[in-house]
Amino acid sequence: MGLLELKQYLQGRGTVDTGQVALHFGVETSAVQQLAEDWAARGRLQLMQPAARCGAKRCSGCCTSPPATLLRWLE
Repeated sequence: MGLLELKQYLQGRGTVDTGQVALHFGVETSAVQQLAEDWAARGRLQLMQPAARCGAKRCSGCCTSPPATLLRWLE
């Protein structure tokens, strides 16, 4: 997963979750999350928490797995 490839993937998709990115590039979700946090700190990427899968507006921990972080490229 090259940085340019990842940037182009995010720009082309608009909003995508970390799980989709990890699956596309064949890497661990934690690797995508760390890179996303770095880019968010630089103002290039927006990190968003999706609504819970159970229908609640925010996840309160009742789901068996936490929802993936949504990523949106800002530039």
